[in-house]
Amino acid sequence: MDYQSRLNITYKPQTFRGSFYNATAFIQSHTLLNRGLTNIGGCAIPHAIMSNTKEEALERIGMSALTVSFAFIMPLFLLPKYNRYFLSKNGIVKNFQNNEKKIIQVSKEYLTGDAVKMIDGIKKSAKQFNAEKDFENILSRFKGREEELRKKLLKAHEGILRSDFMSTGLLMGSIPWIATEITELKTGRKGFSATFDMLEEKNVPKQGNHKDKLNRIIGTLLFALIPGVIISKVVTSGLNGKSLNFIKKNAENFNYTSGVSMSKTVNALKWAFTGFLAKLPSSRDKYELRDRAAREGGTFIMFFGGDFLINNTLGRLSDRYLGTKIMKTDGDKNAGFFKKFTYPIRNFRKIDGMKNVSTDVIKKTKNIGAFLYWVSLISNMAILGFTLPHFLNKMLKNSIEKDKLKNHLPIKNQISFEGWINKKRSL
Repeated sequence: MDYQSRLNITYKPQTFRGSFYNATAFIQSHTLLNRGLTNIGGCAIPHAIMSNTKEEALERIGMSALTVSFAFIMPLFLLPKYNRYFLSKNGIVKNFQNNEKKIIQVSKEYLTGDAVKMIDGIKKSAKQFNAEKDFENILSRFKGREEELRKKLLKAHEGILRSDFMSTGLLMGSIPWIATEITELKTGRKGFSATFDMLEEKNVPKQGNHKDKLNRIIGTLLFALIPGVIISKVVTSGLNGKSLNFIKKNAENFNYTSGVSMSKTVNALKWAFTGFLAKLPSSRDKYELRDRAAREGGTFIMFFGGDFLINNTLGRLSDRYLGTKIMKTDGDKNAGFFKKFTYPIRNFRKIDGMKNVSTDVIKKTKNIGAFLYWVSLISNMAILGFTLPHFLNKMLKNSIEKDKLKNHLPIKNQISFEGWINKKRSL
């Protein structure tokens, strides 16, 4: 069985052989890919360039490499295993050699109603996944027990989401521990590596409540594991219509493309409740804790809001002045100023299916939309990669200066006021 078959991926090889637009549509629809590009271009390279010390730069390069591996590559191997395990455990799939396994790719929106809605969704999806016969086999096995199948599918999805959250939390939480341990072994120094040229080692502040390394490791484990259990239960409850109606209304936002590539919504939840929190206990002192909290928070905002805001603004301007149909407005022409900022851009793979729109407008929308998508992506990378660390570096230096003045500590490489006056007089 070839590589793609083992990953249960249904991508067609010709996807990237087509136009610039087809490549853009592929990247837009696969969060692992577009977020991976943003991570490399907006975090890995520029944050290393903007580092204060060589040790910090090496740490950031190492952490970025591990992030790409753990957050964007590992899921391609782990998700197929989770899919297989929970489909088998719940007795949904009997034969993993055919396309029965693709039942996990049927959108969650079809699981939010009764069994009739689910059956309709499965039959609609069967043709898309080239699995008519295989899906019919599943429906035949559960004939007369269709509601049981719906509940089993929800249970399988819950198990997959929980496992994905927990494994990602453990992997992401381990990244700073690995990087900082390597730095300590290489340099023999403790403390935030960004402060090595600003503080003497004897003046490195201790991290208060995180002094005990074992307690900090336990903190990482708790933040990595607990959120996945809670969030998977909450999402399943919402899909089942028992609470949180907004989850039910936005069920498709919790899908995994091709069963392996998380949606932006799932990625945001994983980052906010596992990846971000699990990294904080590994901070070596108060300076790193502040920097990590601000850096992760700022990165989260730009990662999940920056390109959306830029895309939204550019898309609306294009629709208004160039006659495109980039924004998905649902025909709401009287929407207010803030309401318009909630509109997403269209899924590029569905633009050809727009109704009551001329061929010329569709063509223009595809070409301009793809161009603006890349403008947005690159602009977001620039802000995330250079503006954010510039601000954080200034914040760090100001914080250290204040602490040194407060505690009367020597400021390394600082020119005294008298020395500065004498230097001016000699010029």
